[in-house]
Amino acid sequence: MTITNEDRERNQAAVSDFHTQPEPDSCFPTALKNILDELADRKSESNLRYSISELGDALDYVENRASASDRLAARIDPLLEEAGWEVNHMTGVGYDQLQTIIESDDRSLPLCEFHEQYFEDISQHTEEYTPEPGLDGFGRWKHVIVPFKINDDTVLYFDPYIQFFHDLNDLDEAGAMNVPIQSFNEWWSRPEKRWALWLEPSKQQTLSAAFGDE
Repeated sequence: MTITNEDRERNQAAVSDFHTQPEPDSCFPTALKNILDELADRKSESNLRYSISELGDALDYVENRASASDRLAARIDPLLEEAGWEVNHMTGVGYDQLQTIIESDDRSLPLCEFHEQYFEDISQHTEEYTPEPGLDGFGRWKHVIVPFKINDDTVLYFDPYIQFFHDLNDLDEAGAMNVPIQSFNEWWSRPEKRWALWLEPSKQQTLSAAFGDE
């Protein structure tokens, strides 16, 4: 299985409307906005659209301290309730599961966290990114990206940090990264718990549909 021109064209169509993060540590609310906007376009659901600022407030974002990493469903689900969607956050995710999420029409694109080693490996000239540990006892996200396509050799993904890179390798025309899967695995596996986050129809919504409720 290879990353095809069709995959790249589909990626370019999505990425053309994606936002880059306004601050070096605001990757999480920015990446979340991007997958919400993509899902809103795909499902014609305007209730999924929020500003980076609104999502930052929900995620307890503080400049230079990044976003909180605890109680994600409690923070995000109230924004999605009216539209009938909810957060799914899973640790220990494998590549087959990640690709299934990416290809599912009934899920958003996923988010994944990278270790800070990513910045040293991908570019020698970046803005400094050193979010402090959360004062609530939970860690802050190191860096959050949006994967688009995975095969046996390569991963195609969007990095909202892109405008802060000064010397960047492996960048395609659309602003997506194209890296060997071994590199992606190193960055994704080094945080304490490898995870993915995505949005899917709420369990209540799914139950109502199953029983034909209005």
